[in-house]
Amino acid sequence: MNNSQAKTQLSTPKTLMVYDPTPFAGGSKVAANTILDQSIYNCFDGLYDKDGPTQAREPNPLIIVTLDPDSWTHRNAHIIKLHLPNLLKRATCGMPYYLKQSVLALQLLLIVFYRPRIATFLCLSGPAVDAAGLFIATLLKRRAIQLIQGPVAQGRMALLALRRASTTFYLSSSENDLKQLLSQAPEEVRTAFWMSATPFHNGLSRLQWPKPSHQTKPIVLWAASLLTWKGLPILQRALAAEHIHPELKAHICYIAPKNSTLASNAAPQHTRNSRCWKQPKKLNALRSHCSIFVSTSENEPFGLSILEAMAAGLCPVIPKDGAYWDRKLVHGINCIKYTPGDSQALLKVLNLLAKHPFVIQTIGQQAQQQSLQYTAAKAYSAICLAINGNCDVELFSLENLL
Repeated sequence: MNNSQAKTQLSTPKTLMVYDPTPFAGGSKVAANTILDQSIYNCFDGLYDKDGPTQAREPNPLIIVTLDPDSWTHRNAHIIKLHLPNLLKRATCGMPYYLKQSVLALQLLLIVFYRPRIATFLCLSGPAVDAAGLFIATLLKRRAIQLIQGPVAQGRMALLALRRASTTFYLSSSENDLKQLLSQAPEEVRTAFWMSATPFHNGLSRLQWPKPSHQTKPIVLWAASLLTWKGLPILQRALAAEHIHPELKAHICYIAPKNSTLASNAAPQHTRNSRCWKQPKKLNALRSHCSIFVSTSENEPFGLSILEAMAAGLCPVIPKDGAYWDRKLVHGINCIKYTPGDSQALLKVLNLLAKHPFVIQTIGQQAQQQSLQYTAAKAYSAICLAINGNCDVELFSLENLL
């Protein structure tokens, strides 16, 4: 090999592989896409100003290995579809779960064998879901970055998988679950984990900031999956009440989970005062025609859709449940709160807002100001550093301690 060939080989960028074994869309994948945008444009080379990227760069090679290709079709990446027998798609415990992880692990082995420049695995869900990716990364001596964006499953397998992560980034709402999981491990393992783990919150890209709302009428937006804990029937009961304000209308935008082990509600239908949209492609435009955002979720880990609504200037209506936005927002200032799970309490709030449109506008403006603190460049800076290999957090790998 001559010098020029050697120089070319050394300068060839290493490949990032996104591992996504979740079979349906959701907020965690929206957040992951924003993280990838921040990382690819490399805001740490002076190409970012306070508002986001000012100049495009050639992206690093990117491979997305997924059970849900539809969530990634808009990315300039090589997408590889994972395959699972139908009997294993919903497996979460016992022998079917181990068999499922084994089938996924074999596919990952083949993928890396034919693409040896894969240097980093970015795992998006949690240690139990991402176990195959974390174990294969360790086996092949690749870096594994674990993102935790929701509840953490308990159990020995989840703990073993978590130990394989080079570094972990977690939403603050997952901290108690992580503490419970790590309570099974020796003290030195717990200490090392918290040294290498970093909390984060979600953020919005300035390039894809939600379109501002110009709606003056009381139009409600609800946007979430049909998983039971998202609580759609709470809003449906409020909208169906006889004494609802006649001007109140609603747009219900939903994701229908595929092959999920969690309970789901039936797909909603149009009613006299609501219209329903399955994964609308023009959600941004639809949101700009609304003035109120209603969350009915039960202890939402973060609530990216709430943040998007705030950024658009909608008035957030959220349950008083101790979740992230309940702790961050103030009732009557930048949100309106209601008793969790109580459709009558929600109806009362919506009727009150419909009678006082000035309140909708004022609270929406304050929520919009609050959202300015949640830019992606700031929220995901540490994750981007880890992805780009510009920090040494991978040195804290826990596997050597057990």
